[in-house]
Amino acid sequence: MPESLKKSMELLAPAGDEVSLRAAVCAGANAVYLGFSRFGARASAANFDAEMLEKAVAYAHLYHVRIHVTVNTLVKPQETADVLETLGVIHACGADAVIVQDLGVAHMARAVYPSLELHASTQMAIHSAAGARFAMEHGFRRVVLARECTLQTIEQAAATGADIEVFVHGALCAGVSGQCLLSSMAGGRSGNRGRCAQPCRQQVTLGGTTAALLSTRDLCLRDHLPELEAAGVAALKIEGRLKRPEYVAVVTDRYRRALDALARGEFAPADEEEKTALMQVFHRGGFTVGHALGAEDAALCAPERVNHGGVPIGEILAVKGNLAETELTLPLHDGDSLRIEGAEDVELRYSGPETAGHATLRLRPDVWVRPGDPVVRLADAEQLRWAQNLTEKQIPVTMRAEVLAGKPLRLTASDGISVVETLGESAQTPRTRPLTKEEIIAALSKLGDTPFMLAEEPIVDTDRAFAPVSALNALRRNALEKLADVRRTAFSAEKREAVAALGGEARRIRKPRNVPKQNAVETLAISFTDAQIGQDFLAAGANLLLYAPTDYTLPTLVDELPKLPVGTWLVLPPQMSDEAFAQLLPTLSENAGQLAGIVPGSVGQLGFPLPIPFALGEGVPITNPEAAQELLSNAPAFFTLWPELNYTELTALLNGENGVPPLLKVYGRERLMLLNHCPERVRRGLTHGREHCALCGSDDRACAAPDPSLTDRRGY
Repeated sequence: MPESLKKSMELLAPAGDEVSLRAAVCAGANAVYLGFSRFGARASAANFDAEMLEKAVAYAHLYHVRIHVTVNTLVKPQETADVLETLGVIHACGADAVIVQDLGVAHMARAVYPSLELHASTQMAIHSAAGARFAMEHGFRRVVLARECTLQTIEQAAATGADIEVFVHGALCAGVSGQCLLSSMAGGRSGNRGRCAQPCRQQVTLGGTTAALLSTRDLCLRDHLPELEAAGVAALKIEGRLKRPEYVAVVTDRYRRALDALARGEFAPADEEEKTALMQVFHRGGFTVGHALGAEDAALCAPERVNHGGVPIGEILAVKGNLAETELTLPLHDGDSLRIEGAEDVELRYSGPETAGHATLRLRPDVWVRPGDPVVRLADAEQLRWAQNLTEKQIPVTMRAEVLAGKPLRLTASDGISVVETLGESAQTPRTRPLTKEEIIAALSKLGDTPFMLAEEPIVDTDRAFAPVSALNALRRNALEKLADVRRTAFSAEKREAVAALGGEARRIRKPRNVPKQNAVETLAISFTDAQIGQDFLAAGANLLLYAPTDYTLPTLVDELPKLPVGTWLVLPPQMSDEAFAQLLPTLSENAGQLAGIVPGSVGQLGFPLPIPFALGEGVPITNPEAAQELLSNAPAFFTLWPELNYTELTALLNGENGVPPLLKVYGRERLMLLNHCPERVRRGLTHGREHCALCGSDDRACAAPDPSLTDRRGY
């Protein structure tokens, strides 16, 4: 793409409430994503009801900031009417996009509100260009890629023509988003329903080591914006709908400055001050560059501490009674929140004058610290005050007024894009003295607490007529209110028209294949990992074989697939790249006589050019009739019922007649989480060399037992 045609990357900030929304706008976000009061993946955030959302959209659109609303949970059969009502509210409020995980929700939105832009949530677990194409074919304009994607995959997905959004800052899920059942199965709080209890942040035991071996560091790609721009990324997403407004302000501001510098050709990596500012506002165990830039294992994880790491500012020199003398490496401000990291953490707030070099900290009587204990600043009062005092950037306007005797007052106002004209009461021939041009300009220049500022002095055309100053004030107020409304409307219309232009694109529907349907009552399906024992399952009464190998490397599959009984289905892993599937294709063709078909492991894999019949596996959620209609229209041989549905919900789902038999898992273990890091390598502190790692082939590892396990704090 020519440099002159490149669009700058959108900066997308989170908002869990109205205060955070304002912080994002003031700090320079191009768009804000927030949750409606229902069906959002952050149910514990304050979120927005209908009235709040309407106000939020009006406020953001005034500053030409887009609003994306999350409806990104899986929806159950009894909830579809409420979801449709929610989509109606979001559409009526004028939101710019809706972020969706459930293809049933996308189906309803497309059918009833076609001008509402659809974004495929990271919960859809799209890891490939094929997945991006699949999303576009189902009406999505933007794809929020899974956080496990490499920079190469990001570039390939962007080349499909989809708007690609990637996370650049904030918390990372330990497991593949949309594929994690750990919180649901361990505690009844489903991450796919917005209620994740974050069990991945808990301590687990492996090989005598007890630590948070699953817990990831926070992501920070501040220094890698040029690579993301070169890859074709359309939007940069900051995580944090559960974070405080000050976090939103600080992080958004820093990325705004970096993006502006990139646009000017002046981009530079963050200096120490900026790194400290980002670390200060929140991080877990330092930052990671994540999967996109190749971080591995211990470079991804912070097992020692799962809460805010703060910034080290000194250490305890001496303790006398409840006073601790402290040597400082950074200045200390009145109101700073501190943590002394000794045998036990001690948290306190400093009260006193700003100081550098040394400080005396007053301790509670019930705590004990000792010399040498590190002192960490958890919150910088000065940074928080800066964030709280941030204000919106005023909108420059120009004005031209006519004050002519016998004619209505006329004021034209423009923000450089929209133009409005307002009439007031008639000007008069003066009885004593006329209004001077300077007095008219002074009246029109009183913009007060409006969002506008004068780009230049108002132009005044007058014939020495008279009008009350109150009339000029009313004229100014009416013009600016009208300009604000027109500005909002023009911004909304531009986005809606762009979405409507995409409305005629047809979805790809696969041609039905002549796949023999199993009688559901007579089907006993077995999922197994050892190709050599498939025949034994047939002999034991199974009549549907699902081969899910533990090793998907090509040499292994070339060796193992010919050993399968004829008619076996190959189950794909939930995460698979375009290259891996392309390498697999010749082997599939060579074994077409053995295989009945392929079972994709996630929604995005339905975009692969499947050369043989297919079915829908455990990682493709169908939780409502609309999702069934969307996904089963392509004639899969069967689909797998989602494990989070209860009997009543399953009954409601299966009441619809779709002709595709369902499989219900009745025995065996659930896959709770798919990891992209190795807990054993994290335990050992290994940060690179995983490609050639030999731990899985040796006995020199904590998980060398035949049935390895991570044990949680309750012994499970």
